[in-house]
Amino acid sequence: MQTGTKTENRRSPRFPMEIDVTIYSQKAGLVPGRTLDISESGIAAVLPVELPIGEVVKLEIRSRLEPVTVGVVVRNRNVFRYGFQFEQPGAGRELIKKFP
Repeated sequence: MQTGTKTENRRSPRFPMEIDVTIYSQKAGLVPGRTLDISESGIAAVLPVELPIGEVVKLEIRSRLEPVTVGVVVRNRNVFRYGFQFEQPGAGRELIKKFP
């Protein structure tokens, strides 16, 4: 490791992706948000409400053609930034292809 560089121990690299989303939560209802980045295993978004860690929610990404909905699990939270893990393997790969 080089001095002055930060190394991340992640399974897959993150790619910037800023797009509006809607979260469908059993506990919080419909929640608007905005994504920050995406990887093959998950996606990060900023939300205005609190979601419980471990809750399974639906995340709808608005595209130019049609909305795309995926199941995700709330894995972590830092203030308003949430980390979600995709329920289906390969979902992140497909979204990265659709939203360059």
